[in-house]
Amino acid sequence: MSLFRNVREKNDHIETLRGIAILLVIAGHVIGSDSGGGMKVSDNSVWRYLYCLFENIRMPLFTVISGWVYSMRPLGSDSSYRTFITKKIRRLLFPMIFVGGSYFIIQCIIPNTNTDSDLGDLWRIFIFPNSVYWYLPALFLIFSLFALADSHGMMSDIRKCISVFIFSLVLCYAQVLNIIPDNVPNVFAFKGACYLAPFFVMGIALQRFRTLLCGKQALRIYAAGFITGIILQQIYFFNPESFPLYSRLYLKVPIGIISVCMLMSLSFSTSKLNKIASYSYSLYLFHAFGTAGGRIILNRFGITESTVVFAVSFLFAILLSIFLEETMKRNRITAALFLGRSFKRKIFIPEISTHGMR
Repeated sequence: MSLFRNVREKNDHIETLRGIAILLVIAGHVIGSDSGGGMKVSDNSVWRYLYCLFENIRMPLFTVISGWVYSMRPLGSDSSYRTFITKKIRRLLFPMIFVGGSYFIIQCIIPNTNTDSDLGDLWRIFIFPNSVYWYLPALFLIFSLFALADSHGMMSDIRKCISVFIFSLVLCYAQVLNIIPDNVPNVFAFKGACYLAPFFVMGIALQRFRTLLCGKQALRIYAAGFITGIILQQIYFFNPESFPLYSRLYLKVPIGIISVCMLMSLSFSTSKLNKIASYSYSLYLFHAFGTAGGRIILNRFGITESTVVFAVSFLFAILLSIFLEETMKRNRITAALFLGRSFKRKIFIPEISTHGMR
């Protein structure tokens, strides 16, 4: 998965943004997308405000970074598309099945989880979106389409890239404006792929044409757009009836694009976030176990204070995810099935220090 640690060359700024993105995703899932999920906070609480404040950045930033990193090692015309897709199946769809399946089963058998699913519906996770794991098949579809287009030179210069970007925007708005009817089954999370498509293409463009798109003048434009977008978002959040165009035009998309472009054009990094970024794929895959687990454990002890629940669940999600990666990467089978790594990867054998031994 190009978003997560599969390139040798790294950019400290991009790694820092990757760390920010995964922490925002975890925080968002701790809170919950609505009053029936996560911490089950009310829609007029400060927690709901914080969730909505970053909703235009979380998954868009993830996806822009994915496009950026893909562009560093793109599928060329001389590369095998079949090999490329095979690797993406292993990297994305194996974890979708095995991690997503494990999460589904645990949700069904453990009480007090925010789900009403039945074990008999397990087959659905192979076809339809499953909780937070909808992103994996959606990203697979994005790679399948746009990497193929890229291999045929359709994003080789800025004009061609703009054309593909416009096409991706059409896909996005066909989804968010319900041009694709709601009753069309969301097979393989293709609706999520439509929504995220322009962000992936923008990531490719920002990396490939960064002199033009990430310069000082461009940054000023992004900053002005970002500030404007935040103001419009606040108006809509506090008084949606006074600003119906926000939802009718689905301004979340252009605000998200401008916001992530600004972040990508800045130049800052921190080693602590870079360290978090090194576990970003595992944090994405396993954090749901920790966010739900931390909340359920606290509820068992009668602890329901929101700040405590958020802090403990957030921290537990991070520590559990890192522990699971460190454990599973030691065996090539679990590393492949649950982490999407190559079956040929050598089993990890920790070094044994002899310093101080008698």
